[in-house]
Amino acid sequence: MFYVLYWLFCFAYAGAGIFCLLVFFWDFGFSGSYLSSVFPYFFMFCAFEVKFVENIDKMLLKISERGVSATLLNADALYSMQHLRAAYELASFAIKEKKAIGKREESEFLLWLGCSAHMKNAIARAGAKSGKNCVLAVFGKKEGECARIAKKLGIEIVGKVRKNKEALNYWGIGKSGAEADAKKTGFEGGGKLEKAGLKKKSDEQLKKLIEKMATARI
Repeated sequence: MFYVLYWLFCFAYAGAGIFCLLVFFWDFGFSGSYLSSVFPYFFMFCAFEVKFVENIDKMLLKISERGVSATLLNADALYSMQHLRAAYELASFAIKEKKAIGKREESEFLLWLGCSAHMKNAIARAGAKSGKNCVLAVFGKKEGECARIAKKLGIEIVGKVRKNKEALNYWGIGKSGAEADAKKTGFEGGGKLEKAGLKKKSDEQLKKLIEKMATARI
């Protein structure tokens, strides 16, 4: 009888422990509030061209209240969706390697996109100048979730980010542009760039732009 009660107690104790773990991960991990703060590397983002945003600060505040974050970008400074993806992957890799400068994932993303270690410079280079002709980058656990939140806020979305060749001139990248000195950072040689999710691109100008992002921030 004693052994029966003993094993029942063990099973009950183990079951209670498993239940508590499930509740913990459901409330704090899977929903994103705890897990996202500890492992921001797992965040996803989506980006849209936006025709007009009437009140930028109010819109960004509403997004942050829904458990995700966002930033508005200068559409003229963006070359393509791959350009944005590169900045996101570099920011995620920097956070994972504990080399991040920004306090939040969207801040780190903007620093990489703006090729700067200073937020003021990054905003001046890549931040939206007004509520017109901008790109909205939304960060969250799932890309579909980001898109739904953007639509719920009534933002007039034009569509996915399209290639803008004029942005190459904005960043000083031309067909004859010299490659950045990759030895300035820990991302040299391409190997660590690939670890950050940056595969070899057929677009040589995009590759040069990514190299500029990876080296000019330091």
